[in-house]
Amino acid sequence: MLLDTSLVCTKKSHENEPLTSFCKQCKVCICDKCGQTRHNHHTKVDIDQAAKEHKVDIEAITEKMKKGISDIKIDVERSRELSRKSREKIATARNKAMTSLEELMRVLKEHETTTLTSLDVIDETEKRSHATQLEHFQLSINQLQTSVEYCEAILDRNKSVEILQVHKGLIERCRGLLNAEKRNINKPLHTTLHNVTLVSPMRAMMLKK
Repeated sequence: MLLDTSLVCTKKSHENEPLTSFCKQCKVCICDKCGQTRHNHHTKVDIDQAAKEHKVDIEAITEKMKKGISDIKIDVERSRELSRKSREKIATARNKAMTSLEELMRVLKEHETTTLTSLDVIDETEKRSHATQLEHFQLSINQLQTSVEYCEAILDRNKSVEILQVHKGLIERCRGLLNAEKRNINKPLHTTLHNVTLVSPMRAMMLKK
């Protein structure tokens, strides 16, 4: 990304001519000689006025990215809460499973192993999913924060040529970040706990026979 620019024209025979206008058709900054030659019949505006208009776009996209960061942080907190509740329900299910299995230890030893293994798998899978989701949120925050800082640096420098030259690419990149795939919080994995069932004591005894 552009961090510094020249304030003079670089066209052949126009060297050192100050950039004074912005060509709306070509979307470039031009000097007076350019305006009298290849851009003669194009619509041109004062470079500072053009920069002022484009600056509004950068300010707007910067605010949207800040809002995006705020939304992601809210999603992070929601995700943590869902994960906490999920872990609590997993722990409760584990305790119930242990209580039932202890009462039927002689006839349910194999079922005990299967049940606890399933709960462990759900627990580990949920933790990995949560960790991955947090990494995704943090990556999005980092990308948006970097772009916010870059935009704010441009706005602080307030150089008309720089604003005009980076405007299109910058806005497209920022919009791309904001329009990235919609973030979804994973459903808590405890919703699958109903699949981990316990055989009733009577049925277990009948099956054992």
